[in-house]
Amino acid sequence: MNAKLFNIITRWGRNMGISTVPTKEYIIQDVIPFIEFNFKSLKEEDVEMAFNLFSAEKISIPKEKHHFGNLSLPFIGSILTSYTNWKRQKAGEMKLIIGFKEPEQKILPVSKEAHFNEMVSGLTKAYKIFCENGHYLDWGNIYYDWLISIDKCVCTHQDMDDLDKRAFEKVIQDLKENKKNNKNDFAIKNINIDIQRFLNGPTSSDKAQIEREKKQICLNDLFKRLKEFDMTILEWMTEF
Repeated sequence: MNAKLFNIITRWGRNMGISTVPTKEYIIQDVIPFIEFNFKSLKEEDVEMAFNLFSAEKISIPKEKHHFGNLSLPFIGSILTSYTNWKRQKAGEMKLIIGFKEPEQKILPVSKEAHFNEMVSGLTKAYKIFCENGHYLDWGNIYYDWLISIDKCVCTHQDMDDLDKRAFEKVIQDLKENKKNNKNDFAIKNINIDIQRFLNGPTSSDKAQIEREKKQICLNDLFKRLKEFDMTILEWMTEF
């Protein structure tokens, strides 16, 4: 059982005014598998943020989807879908801010310098998280894509030689791990379908997932090398 997700659901269920207290079995057997299967990209922190934003009326759902006293799956699904759209919109706004799309007007050198400093600062924080946890999730591959856009080599030639294989194996491993930790028969059945589809020949959507994983592996490999050589992000950015 995902204990962290269980605690988030029970706590925010009370905070959002759920009058019919859901049973522990319902949350474990229905709610958690529902979230893990339909919202794979969301972490526990995302689920908590979604409930928080909904309670603060910063994201909304259709009136007919409201809980009406019950912690129903359509209610939870509507909140997480609304949050996913909100998060995607914020990511798009961030891309515009940090220059992922070329603006029509010429960027002044000062703006480029400010943008560079902002990205280096964010990358430094990401590297710190990696050093503390051994992994950093580059949501949307923002830092990887930015490094590539400024012609910084993220992966070595050796990395590139086996990157497709590593990314494919990582996706399959994550699916199998999700299956291992899942107790819901419906969710397990669908995970098996996903695994078989990847093995038989991934779809265009699956290939996009593998491509995102490749970028994720490259960035973590970069952080690993920097840690081995005891080098900071700023040192790497300015020396190479």
